[in-house]
Amino acid sequence: MRLWQWLAIFLLLITTEARLRRHRKRRFVSSHFDELYCGESAHAQSQFEEERESNSSKVSSVHSTQFNWGLDNTICIKLQNVVHVLKYERLEQRYPIESSYTFSVPLIDTNCKCHCYGFGSNDVCNVEKYADDRNCTTNSEFPTCYTKYHPAVEPLDCPVTSIPAKACCDIKLKPRDGRMFRAVKLQQPINDMIITHSIFANNSGKIMKVLGPEEYRINLIKGKEQFELTEYHRISVQLVASSPQQQLREGMYYFPEENHNDLREGKINEITENDLDKLGWYRRIGNDWQVATSGLLLRNAHKVVIKNCKGQLHMDQFSGTKNFVLRGTQYNDTYNERKVSENNFVRSVKVDESSREITIIHEHGTAAQVSLKTDTRPNLTKSQSLLANFTGSITLDHDGNRMLNVTFFGVKGTVHIRMYVNDKKLVATFACTAQFGTSVKDDGSRISLPSSINQAQWVCILPDEQPVKSEICKWIPYEEKAIRSPRQEQSWSKGHSPCSQAECNGLKSGVSDLFPWIINFDYFMAHGGDLTENSE
Repeated sequence: MRLWQWLAIFLLLITTEARLRRHRKRRFVSSHFDELYCGESAHAQSQFEEERESNSSKVSSVHSTQFNWGLDNTICIKLQNVVHVLKYERLEQRYPIESSYTFSVPLIDTNCKCHCYGFGSNDVCNVEKYADDRNCTTNSEFPTCYTKYHPAVEPLDCPVTSIPAKACCDIKLKPRDGRMFRAVKLQQPINDMIITHSIFANNSGKIMKVLGPEEYRINLIKGKEQFELTEYHRISVQLVASSPQQQLREGMYYFPEENHNDLREGKINEITENDLDKLGWYRRIGNDWQVATSGLLLRNAHKVVIKNCKGQLHMDQFSGTKNFVLRGTQYNDTYNERKVSENNFVRSVKVDESSREITIIHEHGTAAQVSLKTDTRPNLTKSQSLLANFTGSITLDHDGNRMLNVTFFGVKGTVHIRMYVNDKKLVATFACTAQFGTSVKDDGSRISLPSSINQAQWVCILPDEQPVKSEICKWIPYEEKAIRSPRQEQSWSKGHSPCSQAECNGLKSGVSDLFPWIINFDYFMAHGGDLTENSE
């Protein structure tokens, strides 16, 4: 074989090897990289445009690509030998704290002394000592104490039963179990969409990160944002997204001081309120624990019924007052306490009182429409949305919440939900979008519905960017549950306040000592009593 033939074969081998190397590089970038960052990919088509620069006849070529984008989804933009990776990391809802205060659920104890008319020392029970503007002595155990003067109580066991007896009480309070809480008033949230940008390059067949991730915070208050990525290539990004439908209501919330991120919602006083029917009426002001208006509301709520004036036995309660523990009774929440983290749209909660802000990381996010413009034609891929099936129900619960409860099977990416009154699908009664990340899974969602939906609905769900034939529709039943009945008011509690005969009534024996089976039930019931007793 001649020399030139050997040279021709050698050059052919070199050229073939070079082509194979280039093919292997392209295959590594387009296949393995997609699987690692974009998952099972759906290609987005770009359109060619021409833009004429202002004040110039120069024309530049621009490639425009549009697509929908859901939470946790990744976009891979390949330009020449570089891959730009955009990821929709999270949606933050930042709630400003308007006001706050410290409160506790109080443990209450009472000490009431009954004084029969005309007997014993009048200093034991008199209006000067126990008027409603007086405070009794506090101690380390009970840091709060108020007096209450009851000028006319049933004179049981008194020698003179035609004249009412008097009762003078000390009302003592302390934080129950030493626990303290912070009440906060939240304003409407600021919604931020957080995306990251990373750049990967092919270096001798190996993918290497050369930039990022750099974080971009997109405020959704305008609903539209535009910015440019200028590293390696010029990429213009235009993003359109609305604020999420699901968010915390504006108003009062609270959390335990030992766990700031355990944010809860309930029936709580605002900082200017002093309603004994709500949480937060027993507050810490500076270093002192107080009930508003010098305890006047609590004093007025105190009701006492004497069962034995000589023996100093009484029954008492605080009428119209809730969220406290009275000596010898069990604490029973009078509201439906709920942790904010139990909301289906909440991924996590962070309370930062030093910055006067509470941040909710949204579980579902909000769908965005994205438009990319590049100088060269991109090879762009994104995660594909899927849905195998779903089941659900529509419920109006005990508390008046109207919800669509859906269980999704084999779901991934973004799905679009529409509801109709019948299967003709003429006019949608409700529509929303839900996001489920980049991995296939079974998941559930609870979606708030308007009050106009009060019957079974024809519900259709379509994965994002899938043909209409992929839509799944079925009838979803409607169910109403009875309104929750209010819980009973605090029961009566029995108290005993020892007092010497010389100090109080100076009696050797009373009526009930001679006839212990006699109790004046008519008077007891006339003062709001019942037959329920709770022992200490």
